[in-house]
Amino acid sequence: MSGVQQILLACGDTLRLDSASYTRIIVSGAPSTSFRIDADGQVYVGDQLSGGALTPRYNWVTPTSSAPNYDVRWNTTAGFVDTSPGAENTNLNLGSDRTWIESAGGTFESCSFQARIHRAGNTTTPLATAGITLEADGSP
Repeated sequence: MSGVQQILLACGDTLRLDSASYTRIIVSGAPSTSFRIDADGQVYVGDQLSGGALTPRYNWVTPTSSAPNYDVRWNTTAGFVDTSPGAENTNLNLGSDRTWIESAGGTFESCSFQARIHRAGNTTTPLATAGITLEADGSP
């Protein structure tokens, strides 16, 4: 992983969001790759390493009970995100799970987006930022 960003806030919370690329390959198949910022304070990824199942990778907030105090805003930087947790550039509260999915049916598809975590209701000061790339390869 690259681009690990961790910050300790005055309120005592620690935020972490890692820039990374995740891939899922199923030859001549229909793979999907997933990235989730979860309400339980964890980041989950469904990729080749996990066999496609969403598995926890790290805490994005500590203590995890602080998740509802934060929002995520996101925007596409390349490609098209097949499934997103809500409209781009809007505050999405992290008291609910937020999942991005890239899928492919017999082809290769890729998307990239930037995720920015803010205090709930604050749109001007990102506290953690990461670039995420999801790749799904179902090529023969």
